[in-house]
Amino acid sequence: MSNQSYILNPLTPLAFLPPDIAYQFTISTYVAIGSVGALVWDILLNFNLDYQLLFKDTLTFPTAAYFLSRFSVLVYSLLDVIVQTAPLGNHCHSVEKAICVFYHIAFSSTSLLFFLRVRAVFYRNRLIILFDFLLWLAVLGGSLTIATVGGATELGPTKYCQLEPPKGYISAAPITLTVFDTFVFLAVSWHLISTSCAGNTNNPRMKGVLLGKYIPAFSRAVLQNGQVYYLVSVTTNLTIITLSFLSGLPPIFRYMLIFNCTLTNMMACKVFRNIKFGTFRQTPMPSHAKGSMGSSTKDSGSRPRAVMKK
Repeated sequence: MSNQSYILNPLTPLAFLPPDIAYQFTISTYVAIGSVGALVWDILLNFNLDYQLLFKDTLTFPTAAYFLSRFSVLVYSLLDVIVQTAPLGNHCHSVEKAICVFYHIAFSSTSLLFFLRVRAVFYRNRLIILFDFLLWLAVLGGSLTIATVGGATELGPTKYCQLEPPKGYISAAPITLTVFDTFVFLAVSWHLISTSCAGNTNNPRMKGVLLGKYIPAFSRAVLQNGQVYYLVSVTTNLTIITLSFLSGLPPIFRYMLIFNCTLTNMMACKVFRNIKFGTFRQTPMPSHAKGSMGSSTKDSGSRPRAVMKK
């Protein structure tokens, strides 16, 4: 009581943490709130498209996976903010366990969208589909490690929550997702480029193909969107992996998986919507491109609605 007399608000949760831990907890809260804000803004911006998908279009398995991913990421993000900012009392541990379960669902359903993408692009190649499915199962198992850990207790005499130190093996989730995303990116990019290149290996022309200069509009858009998603996903996953293996890093930073989950979900859902609604329209190729590419201008990605409904 004598120590509390020097504290203006003795029941504030940060008063029961060392200064360095309190600072880390504050940064983690800021990251969680910022991630939720970005996700909610993205949902509001695309509300009209989501409404069309749900009520104006036929509900297919890919569409169901899309909404499962969207819903689970939103619930996971909101619960993560609540557990860090609300006085939950005896419910701290239960809510944190629910967060871990929803993270597993969000992680798996988001990566499922890109498995469906590979299945649609390589619908005649069962070997690649099988290999990608095995990689997706690895992602499923890796994210399951998150669902088996996690916990929280009451912080001092307050009703606020204090997260328990995470286990080191939760890094399996971002590692498996990084491997999965790498395969998806390389496989789809190779297929789009090889189909449009038509066997022409001239270096300047190949450079133009790799940059999306000589391939049809839809393939170019799919390729570039995949590059953006891959860059975002791999960057955030490598950040999480680094945070997991740095022994001197405070454990609280390992819980900042939320920004990785929300960013990858926004990018994956963006690609899904663009292909589903045929946002990328096929445009005639330049005459010099036709000459350099030969007579084969078939675009393997020019059937967006069939791709997503397959």
